[in-house]
Amino acid sequence: NEIKDFLEQEGLEFSGISAKELAEKNETELSELYNKVKASKIVVSAMGQAEFVDKKFLSDGMILLDIGISKKDGKVLGDIKREDTEKLEGYFTPVPGGIGPMTVACLLKNVVLSFLNKK
Repeated sequence: NEIKDFLEQEGLEFSGISAKELAEKNETELSELYNKVKASKIVVSAMGQAEFVDKKFLSDGMILLDIGISKKDGKVLGDIKREDTEKLEGYFTPVPGGIGPMTVACLLKNVVLSFLNKK
């Protein structure tokens, strides 16, 4: 809720869906969801389902933040199907090597701040 509140304060609309909710949708609802995601400027995926987000969800000009990570056939993959992004204009965080290092840096920063505030 904090992230949603922050984004809305910045004038951004926030919408989220879980993998469970996604699995319960019928074909019409899925088609509506694909179109809604395609119209988005920023997409953050953290499902942990290899290459789930594919060309059905994607359009030019998007900023794609791929937080999900999983292994398939010995390869480390993100939620977003990388080959479906190659012909699109926009920005894409790779997996591995995209969001992960930032996560580690923020975690270490918070550990240091926690230690300094312990006094």
